[in-house]
Amino acid sequence: MSEQQTLLLVLALIYGGECAFWLGRNDVLFSAWVGKAWRFGVGGPLLPNDRGGFRLAPILPPLGTSLVARVMPLSLSPDGALAWTGVSLHPDGRPPQPGGFARFEDMTLIEREGRKVFLNGALFLKAPTSHHATHIARELAAQSKQSREQRAEAQREWLRRHFDADLVKRRLEEARIWQRRLRCAGLVLFASLFVALPVAMAVVGLAHCWPIVLAALLVQTGTQAFLFARAHQSLFGERRDADTFTHLLTMLVAPPAAVRAHDCLTMNLGGTAHPLAVARAVCGPGEFRALAGLVLRDLVYPRLPQFSSSDEAAVATETRWRAALLAGVENLLRNAELEPAALLAAPAPSEPCNRSHCPRCLAQFITDSGRCADCGGRELVAFRVEGGVAADARRS
Repeated sequence: MSEQQTLLLVLALIYGGECAFWLGRNDVLFSAWVGKAWRFGVGGPLLPNDRGGFRLAPILPPLGTSLVARVMPLSLSPDGALAWTGVSLHPDGRPPQPGGFARFEDMTLIEREGRKVFLNGALFLKAPTSHHATHIARELAAQSKQSREQRAEAQREWLRRHFDADLVKRRLEEARIWQRRLRCAGLVLFASLFVALPVAMAVVGLAHCWPIVLAALLVQTGTQAFLFARAHQSLFGERRDADTFTHLLTMLVAPPAAVRAHDCLTMNLGGTAHPLAVARAVCGPGEFRALAGLVLRDLVYPRLPQFSSSDEAAVATETRWRAALLAGVENLLRNAELEPAALLAAPAPSEPCNRSHCPRCLAQFITDSGRCADCGGRELVAFRVEGGVAADARRS
């Protein structure tokens, strides 16, 4: 392989890496390539481990749009905060969680360092992004100074924002013009790297044209970094974090990374919104219904084992927060004219020999009873037939 071919291969590998999103097991990637048909994917199927894996965004022009929604990694109650959530959207289970519980009256010092949140000098949890860590630390600091009744109201307001699909729509609309500019500049840079550069190397050779190539790439990457910085300031104000600085620096030194500047801008526009609120904002009815069924079944039939602790306040916090999330999901579904009970209805047997199903993952079995190992041992629900139509015989 020649040096020129090696250079093109390295550029392609860097670009491919920029198209790969790391997703935790409770993270959801929404992407649209051609047109406005958004699709969602939970977690990452590439190079997975017990925390998550990678998932590819649209690679080829017109490059598409990507947005990541992440489940908050904690549970709240008026009594305290628990670094554990019962949400388990990925079929392989929940990611590892610390499970520490802290009462609000004991929170004397709340700090954030990158994606880490510290309580009284000890690590409490590691958030999905530095933005989530900032949000969590700010909320805990505010609620630690409030009365129990005020905390209950603050948490209801937090959940209201958490499920506000209109807020996500407004954020996306505000970002539309910036995203269009970054994508157009990215397409020009893509053509320069993977069309113009190979042609120039084949015709005149890199040794003769490298000063012009380098100057052209510097102008384009500088333009992308400038547009990204302006867009970030317009959408997020003066807030700066390690993630933003990393994106800017990478764009300046790695042209393939600058091609995907529009993804860096939009992937966190959902903020701390629930994945289902993001789906309501961007997806069509079919995709929204599919994710709604997954989210609803996970809350009604949580993966086993559930949270356990000798601290009754910690257990009560997880139970209360899961109930609050369920209420928020049900309200969002009704606003979308979907009946939660319909999404929980039993499926029809896919084969005549199937006698039961798991109400959580909808896997079907040939036995009348038993437990679903994939869902931690959840009890199966037997089918019954009424007039040729399958229905639930009982609820687990």
